Formats: sequence, C-alpha cells, structure tokens
Amino acid sequence: MKRKTGVIIATSISTILIFASLLFANAFIASLDSAGPLIQMISSNGFRVVWWGSAAVEGSVQVSCQKDNTVTTFYAHKKDNRFETEAKGLLPGLTYDYKIFIKDAMGGKTLWKEGTTKTAKQEDGPFSFSVFGDSGSGSRDQYELAEVINFYSPDFILHVGDLVYRSGETKDYLNKFFIPYKNILQATPFYPVLGNHDVKTKNGKPFLDTFSLPENGPAGIEPERCYSFSYSNALFVGIDSNLDEDILEKLVSPWLLNVLNTSDAMWKFVYFHHPPYSSGKHDGSKVIRDVLVPVIEEGDVDIVFSGHDHNYERTRPILNGRIDDQRGVVYVVTGAGGKSLHSIKHENPYTAAFNSERYSFTHLEIDGGRLTLRQINEEDQIIDELVIEKGDYLSGCSPDKQISFFEG
Repeated sequence: MKRKTGVIIATSISTILIFASLLFANAFIASLDSAGPLIQMISSNGFRVVWWGSAAVEGSVQVSCQKDNTVTTFYAHKKDNRFETEAKGLLPGLTYDYKIFIKDAMGGKTLWKEGTTKTAKQEDGPFSFSVFGDSGSGSRDQYELAEVINFYSPDFILHVGDLVYRSGETKDYLNKFFIPYKNILQATPFYPVLGNHDVKTKNGKPFLDTFSLPENGPAGIEPERCYSFSYSNALFVGIDSNLDEDILEKLVSPWLLNVLNTSDAMWKFVYFHHPPYSSGKHDGSKVIRDVLVPVIEEGDVDIVFSGHDHNYERTRPILNGRIDDQRGVVYVVTGAGGKSLHSIKHENPYTAAFNSERYSFTHLEIDGGRLTLRQINEEDQIIDELVIEKGDYLSGCSPDKQISFFEG
C-alpha cells in the first residue's frame, strides 16, 4: 500500500510552504485563542467536537448524516476559550458532516469551521488505528509524517506521549500539535497519554485541559490520566507512566487488572510512554517491568505500545522475561514521530525489529482474529510487518494455543 509519486511530491511541497510560514508565526502565538476542531471520544452513537475561540460567546454544532440527510444541532459547553459539544443519538459506522457555528457578543452568528467524521463501527467489524509518539517539535519531519498518517485514514489514533516539546506548555500546542495534525484532528479521534515532557508544565495541566478523554480511570487519580475504551472487538487501556511507583503499584495495577480481566475483547492493547523493554537510548523502565508487566501478562494483553526512545522497536513475544512465541506479549516502541531519532544503544535477544534511521508510525488493521501491524516511514515505505492470527476465539479453546505469528 503506497501512494503514487506525484501525490508524494505534491504533499511535500505543501508541507514546505506551511512549515516555512510557521517559522515567522511562532513568536506571536501565546495561547490557544483559536484552535481546532478536535474530534474526541468516538462511539457507535456519537462523538465530541472541541475547539477554541476567544471572540465567541456561544457555540453549536450542526450534524448531518450523509446517508439519510438528517440534520441535528447540538449546543456547546464553554469554559474560558474552550468549547465542547457532544453529538449523540447517531447511528454506528456512518459518515457525518458537521458545521461549527459561533456567536459573538453582539449576537452575530457565523459558520466558523466544518468537517467530516465517522461514528464507530459495530462490534466485531474490521477497523484500523495508528500509533506514534515523541512528535511535537513543529519540525518538517513531523509535518511529512502527519501527511502519510492522514493518507491511511485510521479509525482513530493512539499517541504514546510527548505531544508538545519542550515542556508541554499551552502556548506551544498550536504550532506543535494542532497545525501539524490539522487534517487528522478534524476527522479522526485522538487518544493520547502523557509523556515526560508533557508533565513538565503544571504536571500536565495543559494536556488535561486540551483533551476530552474517558473518565473511567483508577479511583484516587486525576481523571483522564489513565483510562480505557473499547472499539469493535478490541480493548484499549492508556496509562500515565509518569506516576510515582507507589501510585502505579497501589492504584493503577489493581485497576488495570480488573479492566483486563472483566473484558471479553478478542484483542487487548495497553499503551503508555515509558517502555519496559527497549534497546534504545533510555533502556527499558525497571519500574514498569516490575509493576505493570506482571499485570499485563496476567491480563492476556496482546501488544503494548510505548515511546520515550525516539526509534521503532518491536520485540518478540515475551513472558516472564523470556521469549515465548505462543503466550508472550509483543512490546512496540514507536517513538519516531518527528522530534529526533535515537540510535540503538545495545542489542537484546528479544528484539525482532529495530529502526532509528527514519521517522515512522505504527499502523494496525484488525479483521476478526487477524491483526496486521506495519511500521511505515515518512516516505510511505513499510519498514516492518507482523501478522498475528488467532484461532476460533469463541470455540471455548484457550486462544493462546491458537496464535500464529508471521513476520515480514
């Protein structure tokens, strides 16, 4: 799956023009006075639209279905310059157009922005998602990779942290997040977790003020730092791995185990910033290995995604610290999202693939019991591929006895 050369050239030229114009604008951006739209919290019957506007006093979103031309208006909740609307009562797996209207202090109503998005597909339907991290530099590499991600049109995106360098400040979100991913964010729901750079400003408050994420995390922890959601036949769990070891052990681990054990999803994924296994600059996190990995293994997780090291690495399946191709967990470091690249620090026997030469993202397609993972670089070249096939999950047989891995 690769784009035609002409398309690559055209999009590259547009990237250069946008990037060049931003070099002159950076010094004048102080806050989120105008940003968005940002699609959040997709479900089979709705989605949320978030945007920022300093001149508006009221906002609403008009949603229309391309299938039957029904039109519904949803009114926004406003806090400071931030507006959020929840569109609900929609149908699964359909494409919806939306229009954002704002009112100024004089009562004038204006069409501000418009876009198109999709509700989540019905249970067990095929879907795709993309994963990446360590991206928020505002660099040309970030823009180029964003265009390739957008080309693949994932149903949603997971981000494994470090969205905005250097310190996750509000003033940097526009040029290092909203503008580079403009075409993605207005259509594709975004599910991020906090990286170590994201928490440098007020322990991640700008991140928490920006996104609208599930508030179903562990009791005793600020909402949206840890959360879970389901899509089709899969479970996804996002965790703030910056939390103190004591909190991870006493609050996060029991919650994570309960979420995993009470889910009947065929596929289970966990994602956070600090990798437990890594051959890159920072090595694997002993805290994560000691505290979260035992729970991940007990909860039958299929793949763990992380970042922190600015490279791509995929392990062979690991169980109890050893390679186990039938029952182990695959760990993927996908931190080559656009900031910089880290070369390999040391070789490990568990490493199945490693690349630090190109910026890249992870794209997964799931259709029933078949998962295809591809690592794709900024020139739309596949640099790694993995297929996992599960047997008849509903047959009553233990699924870990029926998993086959095909590497390419």
